[in-house]
Amino acid sequence: MFWSITDLDTWLNSHYNDGYTLGSEDKVSFTGNYRITGTEATTNTIIVSGGTHRITIDGININKPATGPFVLKDGATVYLTIAGTNTIVANAKFAVIEIQAGCLIDIQGDGQLNVTAGESSAGIGAQGTDNSTGTLGTIIVRSGTIVATGGANGAGIGDSRAGLGGGVIEIYGGTIQATAGRNSAGIGEGGNLGSNSAGVQIRIYGGCISATGSVTCVGQGKGADDNTTVEVYGGSITNIGTSRLPLVKATSVPTETTYSAWSIALSEYSSIDAIYVDDVDQKICSFPYKSGAASSSLEFNIYMTSGVSHTVKVVSGNITYVYEVQDGSILSGPAE
Repeated sequence: MFWSITDLDTWLNSHYNDGYTLGSEDKVSFTGNYRITGTEATTNTIIVSGGTHRITIDGININKPATGPFVLKDGATVYLTIAGTNTIVANAKFAVIEIQAGCLIDIQGDGQLNVTAGESSAGIGAQGTDNSTGTLGTIIVRSGTIVATGGANGAGIGDSRAGLGGGVIEIYGGTIQATAGRNSAGIGEGGNLGSNSAGVQIRIYGGCISATGSVTCVGQGKGADDNTTVEVYGGSITNIGTSRLPLVKATSVPTETTYSAWSIALSEYSSIDAIYVDDVDQKICSFPYKSGAASSSLEFNIYMTSGVSHTVKVVSGNITYVYEVQDGSILSGPAE
């Protein structure tokens, strides 16, 4: 059962560990689930302070409030479900969804979340004015479509210009398009981090990731210290930028010898509707790969365990192409 806050226009203040406030009214005691909807753009905000909460956002539109649009603080844990299309834009120095150190957000759903950060901040992650070590909490993505754009020197998902890392990013699924501001990674570090950065620990188990940045798609930002790690166990990563950035760049990539990427040229297919590896659906997205693949110069990089042969099926419309692939190279195929 969800508590329904029917219109974000009336949602003004905070979730607490034992309830919430609505406007200037007294706190309402409630520790269950929340559904927040909206019908038009607002400058009101969502602040979650402590406790564990399950929140569904459905069609909300927050446009440049005076403070951070959506903030997790004081050790809060939020299980966020995305429904409908949600659009949130932050002002300069503010992340769209700020995950402070000690906080955790776990994102899933079948809707879409579009976030655009202010200058120096991440789309989802750290805000741009916090300069204490360990500024970033934990971000987990399981499903849903997320289009995250960082501000100048901010990652699409991850750290900010003034943030000093300390966070964890885990991706298990979903469709993610992450675009960094200058000097940053699409997913990972922001730009101009100090030499005492705690770094960002990134683990990718699945999902359909398209990303771009100034330094790399996933991993380090400009001025990075030697503390960021990236582990890729599955899923796909595609560089959607105009320059040929490395897909992954970090101080340490523990999986680089045990998992390898097979690069699929999208221009060879009229569409890509599904990809199976050893008959396991990789749950690739319809965005941005499904339509218009033939006109794209992008390469779709799907990760598999190294040292063994894999049967890969690429579904394009009514045709299924079958390949045998090992260590990023085609052994045989395609067979239809």
